[in-house]
Amino acid sequence: MSGECAFSPVRGFSAVALVAALLAALPVSAAPVSPAPVSAASPVPAASESLPRFSLSPALDAGIAGTALLLGAGAFALELSAGVPAMPPSPLDPSSANPLDRPFMRPYSSGLDTVSTAFTLSALAVPAAFAAAPRSHWVPLGAMYAESVALTWGLKELGKNLFPRYRPYLYYSGFPISGAEDGDFRQSFPSGHAALAFNAAAFTASAYALYYPDSPWRVPVVSAAYAAAVAAASLRVASGNHFLTDALAGAALGTLSGWLVPALHAKGAGPVDSDGPRGAAGSRSSFLGAGTPAARNRLARSLSVDVLPTGVRCTLRL
Repeated sequence: MSGECAFSPVRGFSAVALVAALLAALPVSAAPVSPAPVSAASPVPAASESLPRFSLSPALDAGIAGTALLLGAGAFALELSAGVPAMPPSPLDPSSANPLDRPFMRPYSSGLDTVSTAFTLSALAVPAAFAAAPRSHWVPLGAMYAESVALTWGLKELGKNLFPRYRPYLYYSGFPISGAEDGDFRQSFPSGHAALAFNAAAFTASAYALYYPDSPWRVPVVSAAYAAAVAAASLRVASGNHFLTDALAGAALGTLSGWLVPALHAKGAGPVDSDGPRGAAGSRSSFLGAGTPAARNRLARSLSVDVLPTGVRCTLRL
């Protein structure tokens, strides 16, 4: 018996509108997806016909939708009960910030604020690469992405109301007063921009790793998603809107939702069709090296665990 660990590259704004899109996807049939072949040059290659990768489930999707709704409702109830706080009449004392966040605090920058939003929107748009998938994949992939975004939205809204925190720009003179009417100036934790951007990146990485592992576009698309997410989170700190810990917490929440939803919808490996697509065509069997009887025997004598979306695979050979 032997073991090994290998690394492969990158494996791993309206809430009402988001929930409406999520609920609209629920009546879709729970039957497994039947992939159709596409070109090897496509960002999303086809899977073997006998190896459905993902499917919708009324019970699972209703559960995720219900969770997102409950999180949003809880956040709304907390916001109503707390009321709108009064904005501080003068800048706060920077020495009162915790030592971890203090070195990264910045005054407000309107320009960096705008650029950070642009990077967030860019990250949110990256999953559009799955439009190159077979049309039969569009509805389940779109529903899963909507679920992950709604779940992220609910989590970050609940966090903002459970843990009210002044934004960093309030520690400097000349801070904006545009958020005074709705109390946004005290909703620093966690960063919503970072949460949504990292949700999109984690969803993209997880969907490629679970469903289209052999795509030649996997590394560049996932890399672009994470680059946009990191830029968005960094600029939220640099613009004075968030502390470093706000951005880190948002990134963690978004990553959790972006990984969890595709993982819950993933199907088992199932029977292997040796006549299915190979190589760049992207079958699950070719990804696991299980296209021949000998390869299947080797697979039966080993246990592999993927740590998504880190790219680490650990294999125990028996």
